Order: sequence, then C-alpha cells, then structure tokens
Amino acid sequence: EVIITRWNETMELTNVVGNVYAPPGSDLPNVTNYCFVLKKKGFDQKTLVHQGQYIGTFSEEGFVVGIISEIISQNKYYSDPGMLKELSSRNINIEQYIPAQNWDLVLVFVSVQNYIPNINSEKDLPRLNERNWFHTIKTPTFPVRPGTPVYLIKDDIIGYILGIDNNDLHIGKLENYDNEVYLDINRVFNKHMAILAQSGAGKSYTVAVMIEELLKRETETPALLLIDTHSEYKFFSDKDPSLPNYQFSKKTKHINGNFVHIGVPNLSEYDFLKHQPNITNPQIRKLRPAIWECRKKYKNDKNFPEYGLNELITTVLEDDDNNKVSENLVAWLEDLAKLQLFAPTDSPVLGNILRTGHLTIIDLGNIISERKKQIILSYLLTRLFQMRRNDIIPPFIVFLEEAHNYCPETGGKDTAIARSILETIAREGRKFFAQLVLISQRPVKLSTTILAQCNTQLIMRVTNPYDINHIKASSEHLT
Repeated sequence: EVIITRWNETMELTNVVGNVYAPPGSDLPNVTNYCFVLKKKGFDQKTLVHQGQYIGTFSEEGFVVGIISEIISQNKYYSDPGMLKELSSRNINIEQYIPAQNWDLVLVFVSVQNYIPNINSEKDLPRLNERNWFHTIKTPTFPVRPGTPVYLIKDDIIGYILGIDNNDLHIGKLENYDNEVYLDINRVFNKHMAILAQSGAGKSYTVAVMIEELLKRETETPALLLIDTHSEYKFFSDKDPSLPNYQFSKKTKHINGNFVHIGVPNLSEYDFLKHQPNITNPQIRKLRPAIWECRKKYKNDKNFPEYGLNELITTVLEDDDNNKVSENLVAWLEDLAKLQLFAPTDSPVLGNILRTGHLTIIDLGNIISERKKQIILSYLLTRLFQMRRNDIIPPFIVFLEEAHNYCPETGGKDTAIARSILETIAREGRKFFAQLVLISQRPVKLSTTILAQCNTQLIMRVTNPYDINHIKASSEHLT
C-alpha cells in the first residue's frame, strides 16, 4: 500500500490489486483496453473490485487511468462440462479431494480512459496530491506493459482525477464510491449539452436537480429558459410555502403555452414561409406588398404597427390583381389563423421574459398540435437569439425536453419547423453565450448536426442498439 499525506491528514491513496496480463491469442493489452489477474486475496473477500470502479497502472507515458468494464471468474478444475456433469451425478464434491479453490482465477478487463504524464512509477504516486497535473490529462497512445502492477484508486483521489470535487453543481453520488459528484458549471455549460437516456432513466430528474443547483447560486448564473413539453416542471413555480420547491418560486416564471401569441407585425414574408412552408414564390411576392401596406395602414397610438392575420388577409384580398395566387395565399394564411397563435402583438413581451439567475418555463403540455409547438419554439428562439446577438437580453441556457421532436434527423420543413434555428444556435450560439441543453429519449431521431455540437454529453441508461450506435457515431471517444 502507498500512504501519502494531504491536507495534514494520512490517507490511503491506492493499493495493488493485480498485475497486467497478456492472454494468449488476444490483442491485449492495447492502447484502449487491457486486463489483469486479480490477487487471490481480493477474490476471497469478493469486495476488492467491482465493475465500474477506477483502476490505475503505469505505461511509458505516465499513470494510466481506466474503468473496470468486465470481470470474469475461471477455474481449470471446473472448465470441463462433461466432468462437472459426471461429478454432479455421483454427488461428488471435488473440493473434498482436491483444493480446487486454490486455482480460482479472476480476470478483470479495463477500458482505458486517459493518463497523467510524468507519473511513471510507484515512487511518483504521491504527486497525485498536486493539482498542477489536472490540466495535462491526455489520451494514451501507447499500451501498458504486461506484468505491471495495477492499483485500485480510492475515493479521495478519484474525485480529484475526475474533477468532481469542486463544490459547484451538485448532481448526485459516484457509483461504487462515497464521492459526491460536483460538476464545474463553467465547464459543463461552456458548450452545448445533451442529456440522453431511455424513458424512465431519470432525465427529467437530472434536469430538475441541475436547475435547482443553478437557482441556488447567488451570482454567475445565466438566464434559464425551459421548454416543458409535458408539464413536468410546474413544481418550480409552487407558491405554497409548505411545498419543498417554494424556495424557487420567487425565481421562476411559468408561462402557459396557450397564452403565447406571435405578433403579426413582427413577421416578414419569409417568417410566414418558415411557419407555412407550402407558400410558393409567387405567393411570397404577393404577400410582401400586403405586409408593407398593413404596416402603414394599421398603427396604434404610439405609431407602431398593430394588426392581426384577419387584417392581413383583408389587405391581400383588396389587391386589384386578385387572382388564383391571392386565393391560395389567403388559404394558407387562414390555415395559420386556425392555430389561434397569431395576434396583433407578442405575448409575453420577449424582451422581459429572461432575467439573470431566474427560470422561465414555457409550458407546452396543454397544446396538442405538434405544429403549433414547433412554431412557438421556432419564433421564440429566433427572436431571443437575435436579441442576444444584439446584447439586448442576458446570456441564457435553453433546456429543451423531447428535443428529437423539434430537431429530428429526418423530416421536411413542414414537420421540423424549429430545426433550422436550433441548428443555427448549435453552430453559433456559444460565441454569443446562448447555450442549448437537449434532453432526448431517442438519440437516433435527433439531428446529427446538433448532436455533434454538444461537446458535453450526459448519457444515462440506453438499451436500444440504434440509439447506442447513433451516440457512438456522434462522440469521438465513445466505444
């Protein structure tokens, strides 16, 4: 065992659990994987190592950190099924005659994660106490050597290596360890994020915990916008002091999606084309002068244009050149009017819905029409991103539930209306401090363009092979 002193305390850093093994006929050890033979003492205890624990060993490059991916138990006396059948039929316990348990063999397979340079031997291990190596962690390019001792990395040091001990954004506990997991908020939200897992794996709970931790912060928290597709997050706006989430209600604004309206005067002919992709070029040319005419004709007492779809339709029909083009254009505008989404002014006022350190929930749970949800999201994000680029509103993070419905990999413009602005924010938003957090239970349906821009991925339980392969394809270091 190696003992070091840290923060005036004596603690166990790590202990040897085995040696790297080169199985005959295999390609192990290699750059990404190796296996080792577990010490007999550990097998007797059955508690020394577990799948998912972190393991360390040495290579020519430094101290290699890996995670246990598989554990296999073997014994040559129990490897012949015919002999086992014969012994069983005669009720013979072989261990009464032969110390077979002495030949127990446990092979532990390790997936290599990274290495810490300049820690090349046991005498260098106390240097793990130093913080200066943290930013020098690299991806291995050379395999470990057979016979090299393998160390089980204990709680305190693994928290140090993984960078989860910064007391920032608390999201839970590390499996197989006593470590509380704290994420560095600047590292997590400095880039776009994807939270991927199948239904029931805890995506919404994880998002709720993240938002709670962000709202608890007194400073350095951006504005938070949550697109709540299924009304799962209403509890953040609970006004009852007896409820556990009352503390967040003063920092939360809940907006019912049925009361969201799009101001028609804010829309150009090309905005209408986004919301109604079936509008043709001749109809666009007909719509443009009608919009100009409405902006001159319908003004409020502050001299701002104020008109709805009915006024626009009337203006189109008043054109002397009324023909089939006008009739078809009016039909498309009337189709939009059926959504009961368009009004003379925006509601709510978009410039006022985001505040630093506060949460705004757009609740779409009561809206049945998927198309209406798509149009609301497209318009909101388009306007908010424009205002962010012009520094009118503060930096913000958008949490998007059921992201695969709004930015699918396949589908035309009529079924994926919001995909364009989401891909734009994914490509350009980081420069303007506009971040995306995409939550999805079907990664395979999620736009590859957007997923590839999510440098931070929180992957929970995923069992569908198509989803797993899609995640692998979009993530460089996943296998």
